[in-house]
Amino acid sequence: MIEVHSPLIGKVFDFESFQDALEELGFSKNETYTYTYAAFDLPLFKSKIEEDYYLRIFVDAVEGMIEKPDCKVQVNEIQIFKAKYHRGIFHEDEVPKPYVKKAEEILQKVHERLNVPAELTMTEK
Repeated sequence: MIEVHSPLIGKVFDFESFQDALEELGFSKNETYTYTYAAFDLPLFKSKIEEDYYLRIFVDAVEGMIEKPDCKVQVNEIQIFKAKYHRGIFHEDEVPKPYVKKAEEILQKVHERLNVPAELTMTEK
C-alpha cells in the first residue's frame, strides 16, 4: 500500500462539488460512507480472477452530514492499494509502478479540478 502526501490533505470542501469533481474522473463512494465519513474509490485495475488496485480518497464531514445540503468535508488520507474480493485490502503488498503512475496522473487532475497545487509525495507502508 502507498500513502500519498498531498496539499489536499487537511483542505475543506463543499461535499457536493467535491463529489461531483471526483465522480467526473471516475471515482465512486459506493457503500463506503456514513453520515460522518466517506471513501471515494477509483479502480486502477480490476480483474475477476486477480487482485484489484485502487486509488482511495478518505474524507470526514466537518460540518453537516454526508450527502446533506451544506455538508463540508475535509480530506484526511489518500491511498493506493491492492485488494481482492472477499479477502480485503493487502496493506503490506507493493503496488506495481504502472498503477502508481496512473494514480499520479489522476491525482493531478483531481488537484486541477479542486484548484489545489499538485505537490505529491508517496510513502510505501
